[in-house]
Amino acid sequence: MGVSVRAEILRLLLAEPQRLYSVAELAAAASYGKGNAAMALELLASTRLIETQVTGNQFRYRIARMEEFSSLLRPLPLHFPDWPGRFRVVAAVLSFAETAPPDGMARAVEARRTIRLLGRDMRGLGIDDITSVGGQALSHDFEQWSLRVLAEWTDDSGGQNAPRGSQVARSPADG
Repeated sequence: MGVSVRAEILRLLLAEPQRLYSVAELAAAASYGKGNAAMALELLASTRLIETQVTGNQFRYRIARMEEFSSLLRPLPLHFPDWPGRFRVVAAVLSFAETAPPDGMARAVEARRTIRLLGRDMRGLGIDDITSVGGQALSHDFEQWSLRVLAEWTDDSGGQNAPRGSQVARSPADG
């Protein structure tokens, strides 16, 4: 177990210091296995950086002594991005740009496949779906959506999401 699982868990706990997390929640959010997350939590609890509470038959965790701990890290970031989720989105967008057919319906099909692949990360990151009339226009709409998301993420104002209020037009075959 390296420092990265501990750092990712601390990032999550610092982002919502009052929230009590289960091992499964932290493992999923940090993109690590439950075993690695449990070992990291045990180590962090032994240092008293985090506190453990038993709720029913489950251990739940949160930052202990937030004021003291955060004073070591000041200034704290304004937001705590989900880096693994963002990297998966960026990798999928780059893969689409590099490997999708150059135009036509085949490119639109690849855009739809990429959108489906990103569904879980888009929901986890709070990113709305792509506005599209569908058909061949979907590839262009996906490219425009990608540019907006990436531009928002590079904005120094701390914005975390692409502009909201859009939905992909889904056909019955999309499920």
